[in-house]
Amino acid sequence: KGYGGRIGTGTDDIDAVWSPDGNSVIFVASVDRTNAAFADTTMQIYQASTSGGEPKRLTHQHGVFERPTFSPDGKTLYALFKPNTEKVYNLTRLASFDWTKIE
Repeated sequence: KGYGGRIGTGTDDIDAVWSPDGNSVIFVASVDRTNAAFADTTMQIYQASTSGGEPKRLTHQHGVFERPTFSPDGKTLYALFKPNTEKVYNLTRLASFDWTKIE
């Protein structure tokens, strides 16, 4: 399984940020880009430990997450989220996650 980032100007842009404790990297990636010809793709938030192993998927929403960042106190993870729905317009919104319950 490969991870792809946001499609930028000729490259993939990986949105990533260090966790507040410095023990992992939080990043946004797509693993279903091969479906793009016939279905919406998603960008989910993952956590990769600095000690190794497979990244852990943190989100499971049908949509696109971008630009994760932590609150100054390190207790909240924020990211932009644009849902994939049947609606014509899908406004990007701010998603927040209680980091103390995710770790």
